[in-house]
Amino acid sequence: MNSMGTSKLKRLGSTIQLMMLRRLLINYKELSNKDDGKLKIRIREVMDNYILFTSEFGSGRALWNGNQPALDQEYHVEAEILETLTWLKEVMLNSISESKIVFNNGVITIAGVLESVDEDGFSVIRIGDSIIPVMINGANEYVGRHIKAIVTEITLFDQNY
Repeated sequence: MNSMGTSKLKRLGSTIQLMMLRRLLINYKELSNKDDGKLKIRIREVMDNYILFTSEFGSGRALWNGNQPALDQEYHVEAEILETLTWLKEVMLNSISESKIVFNNGVITIAGVLESVDEDGFSVIRIGDSIIPVMINGANEYVGRHIKAIVTEITLFDQNY
């Protein structure tokens, strides 16, 4: 290849690198404006280690992990379901495509999108921009679908710094 062809390839390579760097910067700015999967809640009641909370997706009861929460204060939390769930027992497809949290008679129903499922069952449920990790057996083929999970407990980890 002559020197003119080599020069054009170098310029093309530099242009591509510049375009990739710009895209990375745009992606970084978009991600930095989000809460990194955290759920925004407001404390309604404190009962020993448990709280009652509201969020834009509904209300629930959760085990609180953090400093003593203040009533009627807003918190950004990481949510986790510590129990292992089973497809068609506690987790099923949902005909409604909305994100919700409902607490009724000691049971919490979470409706969202099954974002991912690893081979070992480690899964992520997305509720709006928030994520909730959970172990689900038998749900591998339902990634990307709207689901509902029925659980007895959610743990919230205080992320207010």
